[in-house]
Amino acid sequence: MVNSHGTSLVETDFNYKFVRIFKLSLAFSVLAWATLSVTPLFILLSMFGILTKIPLPLPPSQR
Repeated sequence: MVNSHGTSLVETDFNYKFVRIFKLSLAFSVLAWATLSVTPLFILLSMFGILTKIPLPLPPSQR
């Protein structure tokens, strides 16, 4: 089967899968970038003692 652009149905399906894989890999790259950006931030906040100033609702047994 040939569509209006002259490509076969198999090529169109391949292109669709390629775009899905590309979007998925881009999403994982963004998640990795966010993780790698937030980790040093929390390390610096911990080194300067800022994280200890944040009140956390802990159970009474851990206080």
